[in-house]
Amino acid sequence: MTLDAQELANIDGLGERSSARLLNSFESARQRPFIRWLKALGLPPTGQAQLADSWQALAQRTHEQWQAEAGIGPGRAAQLSAFFRDPQVLALSETLRVAGIDGF
Repeated sequence: MTLDAQELANIDGLGERSSARLLNSFESARQRPFIRWLKALGLPPTGQAQLADSWQALAQRTHEQWQAEAGIGPGRAAQLSAFFRDPQVLALSETLRVAGIDGF
């Protein structure tokens, strides 16, 4: 998502049509809703929990706050807490924030 048209044009074996399709895909992905990005990152099921529209708000929730949400028991609360602390997930969320994806 960080490549622009000129950078794609310099990739050997990538033709003009393929480059245009990739740019279109990148732009389309940028427009996806925040919840879709969360699911793509592997967010555990959240039941009936109210999800904030920002990474920061969700990442700050404690185990107890997750468990207080409708449909979230102790096991799922632990999974959600772990998800928002996972180093790989944190790195991806930072990449998305830098790329300007809404919610990150």
